[in-house]
Amino acid sequence: MTPAARAKKIREMADSVSVRNHLFTMVNTGRIDKGQRARALKFLDYIDGEVLKTCLEILPDDTKAAEPAHNSDFVQAREKKQAERAATTKKSEEAAKKEKHSKGVFSRAQ
Repeated sequence: MTPAARAKKIREMADSVSVRNHLFTMVNTGRIDKGQRARALKFLDYIDGEVLKTCLEILPDDTKAAEPAHNSDFVQAREKKQAERAATTKKSEEAAKKEKHSKGVFSRAQ
């Protein structure tokens, strides 16, 4: 399975887990009456089975494939952004020095 396909499956699974957790909370807090409780618990078991099946499908064959698909792109984007910020800061500092120097020269001339 490709990293992108794995990431897509994980996002889909997260939605299922979210629904499952919400339903589980409703069952345990008594918001679902006893007649519906049995149906809800069966559905929870079904969701748990599907999530487990999906987890087993997306398990990587090796540890390198276990890295998130977006990880390298994220790291590169973060490093690029940091470099841009550093360059902008350096330019601002240089401009401030020039302005300070020119004001100092101007005030001495008067």
